[in-house]
Amino acid sequence: MPHRRGAGRPAYSGAMGIFSDSSDLPRLQQAVMVLQAQVSELARRAGIPQEELDAVQPAVPPEVRDFVAQDQPLAAVRAYRKATGASLLLAKQVVDEVAEGRR
Repeated sequence: MPHRRGAGRPAYSGAMGIFSDSSDLPRLQQAVMVLQAQVSELARRAGIPQEELDAVQPAVPPEVRDFVAQDQPLAAVRAYRKATGASLLLAKQVVDEVAEGRR
């Protein structure tokens, strides 16, 4: 489905595709709900307990780990955001977890 932009409205590209502003939020929330339901159903069919599924975390890109090892947290945050489309807050949390050895 093509994306239409209004005059002066920026388009953002992230992990979930293209969206223009908060008016796309309900569509994105619905898409996330559908994906969560599909993953849960596939896990159920594969015999994977929900607790195990909940414990799965996305992989941290190697370049992010390299920046953390070089004590370059800002570069690590930028690299994580570029690789995943994550928000600034989430990227910082992940980089902090890597630095603390929790990921």
